[in-house]
Amino acid sequence: MQLQNSTEIITDPQLISEKFNSYFIDTVNDLLNKDGHNPMRAFQYDIGTCSSSMFASPITEIEIKNIISKLKGKYSAGFDEIPKVLVKHCSQYIMKPLTLVFNLSFKHGIFPDMMKIAKIIPLFKKGDKQDIRNYRPIAVLSVFSKILEKIMYNRLLCFLKKFNILTDEQNGFRDNKSTMTACHTFIEKVQQALDNNLHAIGIFLDLTKAYDVINHDILLHKLESYGVR
Repeated sequence: MQLQNSTEIITDPQLISEKFNSYFIDTVNDLLNKDGHNPMRAFQYDIGTCSSSMFASPITEIEIKNIISKLKGKYSAGFDEIPKVLVKHCSQYIMKPLTLVFNLSFKHGIFPDMMKIAKIIPLFKKGDKQDIRNYRPIAVLSVFSKILEKIMYNRLLCFLKKFNILTDEQNGFRDNKSTMTACHTFIEKVQQALDNNLHAIGIFLDLTKAYDVINHDILLHKLESYGVR
């Protein structure tokens, strides 16, 4: 792999890794430090509330076994170098200790630090492969992290559905909804406007590094308002 650095070509793997690391960090910091970027202003707006609190029910060995069985048998691995395919083969031997660790995580509200460590891979998007701006970072987490995330996801989704917290207009990351249903809704609204002799206007937003610049204080505030306390 090679990278273009002003007038020279970088080929040393160590230097390339350092360049990617600096670029991915500096890009986010530059966005956060831009004039006018004041994430705390979001607290000024009203958001939905839920009087009920989400309860994370205890995890069972059967639940972990079912989640592991649905993992794709890939050989890719996180920093611990344990691939999904190995976990699938050894599931009967690790279900019990995983159940113990994951239930302790739920009980104390702590996600294990070792499971937060990610292996960052630069993924080429398009254009010149020697231009560092044409890459985006992909975080490869431990397979055990993915299992615990899936367990929490199932409980969170059940809670959101039970109290009808998600808006019908949200099509992403939901059962029976996708970009296709979003397109159908959009086209239907445009057709309705035209049938009623109205003007149809579309505004599309592409937020740069949207997930990277999320303010965690605002996120936690919204979760608490919705009942995830």
